[in-house]
Amino acid sequence: MKLNFFKKTKTGWELTDLMDSLKNESSKLLDYTKSYSLSAINLTKDRFVVIRKFAAREFEGKIDMLNSSDTEGGEHYPISQFGMTLVSVSDSGALSHNVILPNSLDYVNVELSGEIITINHSEGITITNFKEINNLWTLENLQEFEILKRFNSLKNFLEEPKEVERYTESNINNHFFGQLMLNEELNWYKVFKDGIEFSFTNSALKQLTKNFEKTEKLITQLNDIELKMVEEMLTLKNESWLEEGDKAFSKEEFRKEIKLYAINTFEDGSAELYYKANDLFWGHEIQTSVDSVQNYESSTIVG
Repeated sequence: MKLNFFKKTKTGWELTDLMDSLKNESSKLLDYTKSYSLSAINLTKDRFVVIRKFAAREFEGKIDMLNSSDTEGGEHYPISQFGMTLVSVSDSGALSHNVILPNSLDYVNVELSGEIITINHSEGITITNFKEINNLWTLENLQEFEILKRFNSLKNFLEEPKEVERYTESNINNHFFGQLMLNEELNWYKVFKDGIEFSFTNSALKQLTKNFEKTEKLITQLNDIELKMVEEMLTLKNESWLEEGDKAFSKEEFRKEIKLYAINTFEDGSAELYYKANDLFWGHEIQTSVDSVQNYESSTIVG
């Protein structure tokens, strides 16, 4: 088997808007897979994958990957990191997401059958599937050995579907949030309150009620959570996101640039908070994670 060692004319970034291409012009992706061995489309043309190099940076030994080509990272994301983009379409729409891959492997080709992904690389063959490989994506930044360990754990495991109790009404009333409406496509209950969009993963009524109470409590802790987020992200801003000649931001200046606009609460009661950040991170937003008992976990740049 002759290794390509990623020395090829194409880079995997030639096609833009992969979701639209898969929905409307899957023949374009089929033609592309014939010239780029690190991409594949399945026979039903509802799944597409591509391995390519992303802009990344290493901070305290951990890799942070940006959703753009390694040629576009600039001084803030100066290194290259292998990753895979997975695209799927269904009656409810199209989805696209990235997973991080080990840099220590040389990738030869990728094949796709249904949702089964076969990756040929310098250490052999790895077989996985769309659902399982999501384990390689995490909100926590990882060291290279951790990325490789997760990759080596892939066994094409297909979890048996579980019977999950869900609340089925199109709306639900809560004493604090008022009337929440069900987004049937996403299976989330949503409501706007005080300029914030609140979303709750649909679950059994008892669990939903608990999560309403947890999120109500979370609101009382937003100032403390924001202070912890600012402390973490201010360091990132001043160490890696200042232009030459810019002065360092103070906490007060940083806080003036951010605005909380959404809170997503998951079934286990954990939550993600989303902040607009103006131009602090070149238009990227800030995502803050809290655990199921409202303890601050970490923040990162998204979007």
